[in-house]
Amino acid sequence: MFGRSGKLLAALAFTSVGLFASTVTMKFNAGSGVAPTLADGSADQVGPYTAFINGSPLTTVIFCDDFSDSVSPGESWTANLTILSSGNLSNTLYGPGLIASHNLAYATQLYDEVAWLALQFANNVQADWGGIQSAMWQIMNSSAPNTNPNVASSPTSTAYWLLQAAANFGHVNNANVEILTLASGTKTSTGASSVQEFLVLTPEPATYALFGSGLILLSLGTFRRRRNKSS
Repeated sequence: MFGRSGKLLAALAFTSVGLFASTVTMKFNAGSGVAPTLADGSADQVGPYTAFINGSPLTTVIFCDDFSDSVSPGESWTANLTILSSGNLSNTLYGPGLIASHNLAYATQLYDEVAWLALQFANNVQADWGGIQSAMWQIMNSSAPNTNPNVASSPTSTAYWLLQAAANFGHVNNANVEILTLASGTKTSTGASSVQEFLVLTPEPATYALFGSGLILLSLGTFRRRRNKSS
């Protein structure tokens, strides 16, 4: 009845509502396919990943801050959703009380740093992605591997991006940062007891409104053209 534009708007609305719930269902889709060699010799995929959230047919871009756990395409689980600006990080992996050295202000800063780094994938060439991703992992886990050459002047290195994140995290609007953490007691579809934590960077609510309005107008325009043809 509404055509392709109406279906897309409905899918967008369904996804948007899901992202503001306290828990969401997730099905991991795929990684970026970029797998640079890290200092420990591993070649873990880095960069943006995608997942289906709450059964939406649209994929959501997600970013990984957790090197200690793992996930594979096709795995599904229930995740707690925490908005970073909420002031309550008790359902995350790295909030106060979960890591001895993390009070709320410090944990919030670390997530802000990771979120700022997540924004940099779109602004830099893939050769730099290993440095960006490993910096995201190291911010939360200092034992995570880094990239070589590990020199602060090279955007291919972990050290470069750690310095950039520490200098620029204040530019992040953490009301737009959502943290997706495995819900207590849930299992992945492959039977693992743990799964990686991810971040979602949501647009401003005004962006959703403008985008949605544009789709509604497009749908109405399509409907009007069809009616004129029939008459």
